[in-house]
Amino acid sequence: VPIPVPTISSDGTTATATANTTYGPADQTLYYTLDGTTPDPATSATYTTGVAVASGQVFKVVATKDDYTQSVPAFNTVATPEVTIAGGNATITCATPGATIRYVLGAEDGENPGQYLEPAAPTAWTTTGSTTYSAPVPIAEGQTIKVIADLPGYEPSHLASKTR
Repeated sequence: VPIPVPTISSDGTTATATANTTYGPADQTLYYTLDGTTPDPATSATYTTGVAVASGQVFKVVATKDDYTQSVPAFNTVATPEVTIAGGNATITCATPGATIRYVLGAEDGENPGQYLEPAAPTAWTTTGSTTYSAPVPIAEGQTIKVIADLPGYEPSHLASKTR
């Protein structure tokens, strides 16, 4: 009999897990990793209480109990950011509270003024190649913005992209 997937959450500094005992057995043992790999009961840490998470760490948890099949891993993904362009500005929102939003803009083509090159995807977890969003971003006609969001303890969001 498989064990139901545990419930997990993160506030960006501490990740927590709860065994699903409504549909599963009592006294489950939870194991976790912070590197995004699937926890292995033979080598992973046993979860007992909230775990500190830092930028770039992904909290994954499995539940086990003798005579049951281990649960599939539990992990959360940051919601894909939404980009709205109005009045020459891009406004970015993310439904995951506390997520850090990063973006890149396509650069103007030096050989064709007024034309914009497609930006590379933002680099997650670093400021190299991306900018942290804090206010509406001026965007030119024909320019593209690419956006991601992250929060410690979660998988990063999917990429969002919009062209003015």
